Amino acid sequence: MRVHQLIAHAVEIHGRDIAVRMGASAWSYLELENRANQIAHALLARGVSAGDVVGVSLPRSFDLVAALLGVLKVGAAYLPLDKSYPADRLQGMLESAGCQVILGENLLVDSCDQQSSAPVSVLEGELAYVIYTSGSTGKPKGVAMGHAALVTLIQWQN
Repeated sequence: MRVHQLIAHAVEIHGRDIAVRMGASAWSYLELENRANQIAHALLARGVSAGDVVGVSLPRSFDLVAALLGVLKVGAAYLPLDKSYPADRLQGMLESAGCQVILGENLLVDSCDQQSSAPVSVLEGELAYVIYTSGSTGKPKGVAMGHAALVTLIQWQN
């Protein structure tokens, strides 16, 4: 099972229940799934495919959660990008990870209204995300997490 499949399963069972809450606002599982599907279709239209790495440069928000889920739905891995990092560090991370697409404030989906699930098969061993170490040795190193390990972590935390 993959993370996006866990959410799709939750939509079937708890579709109208709250999935994400921020302050006084909330999204249901169905709203989260629909937004993630929009992002997934926009990524597919940009040529993103399984095994690619997609940079995600968003503040904590509903769209951040949907973006991460949308990236996973197309079989890509996400690379979190913190705008507070120095430009040379961000550039090094992007180059090292082979990142060609970055999801930013516009999310690539301003005109995309598709909500159907992205038709992509994601294998257990494929990457879910890449995160870089603090760089205590002078050069940050990427640490990769696969789908199976991420699901195991989520299940353990639950």
